[in-house]
Amino acid sequence: MHFKSLCNKANQLQSLEQLDKILKRIVDVVREQVVISDNVINISVSLGAAIYKIHGDEPENLLRIADQTMYQAKKSGKNRFYIAQENA
Repeated sequence: MHFKSLCNKANQLQSLEQLDKILKRIVDVVREQVVISDNVINISVSLGAAIYKIHGDEPENLLRIADQTMYQAKKSGKNRFYIAQENA
């Protein structure tokens, strides 16, 4: 399943460290086991992030970079996230 999110409050992002904490929290929450009717369900997530103005200013380009970065995370294993490099 693919899920893409554009954060329209990017100007509230204070640092890459803050983004790192947000992405880590998403991974931690998603990877928690879910029990439904005695069935244990494990979910994994791979995330890629691109930042407005650092990686571009066009939504299509930002999504493309984030998508490529997500696939790098997927190749590294489950429950990982990558933030695009500044020269993406």
